[in-house]
Amino acid sequence: MLDYPLKDMFTWLGADCVIQLFTCVLLENQVLLRSSDFHKLMVVSECITALLFPFSWQHVYVPILPASLYHFLDAPVPFIMGLHAQSEGGVLKIASEANLCYVDIDKQSSQFPEELPVFPHKMQFIDEIRTLLNKYKVPLTGKTDNMVINHYNGDIMTSSLTLPGSGFHLPRRKHSLHDVLDWDRPEPTAQSDTLQRIVDIVKRTGVNVEDIDSVEDNVKERVLSPQEEYQETLMFNNAIREIFLNRFVQIFSSYEHFVIQPSQDKDEWLNNRDSMHVFDKATFLSDQPTQHLPFLSRFLETQMFASLVDSKVMSTWSELDFNIRVFDQRISFLRKKNWGGYYTIYTL
Repeated sequence: MLDYPLKDMFTWLGADCVIQLFTCVLLENQVLLRSSDFHKLMVVSECITALLFPFSWQHVYVPILPASLYHFLDAPVPFIMGLHAQSEGGVLKIASEANLCYVDIDKQSSQFPEELPVFPHKMQFIDEIRTLLNKYKVPLTGKTDNMVINHYNGDIMTSSLTLPGSGFHLPRRKHSLHDVLDWDRPEPTAQSDTLQRIVDIVKRTGVNVEDIDSVEDNVKERVLSPQEEYQETLMFNNAIREIFLNRFVQIFSSYEHFVIQPSQDKDEWLNNRDSMHVFDKATFLSDQPTQHLPFLSRFLETQMFASLVDSKVMSTWSELDFNIRVFDQRISFLRKKNWGGYYTIYTL
């Protein structure tokens, strides 16, 4: 359960920035968030780490860094830290800027490492997220989300709730069937003729077009109660987390085959853990698409991946970690789904 609203993070940063930030966290870069609002620092920190499931952040985590501890920013280790803008008191110098991911939540500006590899299937990933954001009518104010490419007929359209260069939000106009009837069409077009034919078909079925419009207006004007709003927040959280989890399931659907099972007892294995290989990285990478190797080769070296594999190996002597158990169940479900599809095609 995640109580922090993921909607807010996507509203403040936009889908593109979130994915870049997510990639930095996965590769265990130094992540510095900045805002004049303590709440924003906490929400973004908690939400971005929640999206790591089934992995978990293993390093320094300080969502709100006190002014007395600014020297922690010089530490040569991975971290996620939140910096309150008003208490900054001057220009900060970070020790390893090349490895720094810096996101100013208020200004919607960000700086990422120059050699940051691309997350596998990044564009499809972002499109999937944007589809969900549109479904839940999440306003997008992130600068990189001002324009959305619609590949159908090559059109470029403004996003649903944001106009480029404007300081306010304006919902995109959605024409109803009743509007179509009232259009002045001195020069009929193929699009308007098609819409008119749809209206005529609806009328012949006996449906009152004005009733449809009134229902649509009532839905738009309906104000959610606090309980309903909270429920919708949880539903969106679960939906977006499923999208992120599904990406890991797709990428690591065969990871179990590359886990090296121990031949020693538990105590001996633990004593020699530092000198032992528990995952066949070279063979795993040889099975991956070439364009994904820059990201995957670095991710396999992270502490969070090593921790997941260690927990998998430890399940030989103890109960499997809950996160990994859920992860493995999703992988198993994906395999059955794929084999079911192959079987259907074969039988046809």
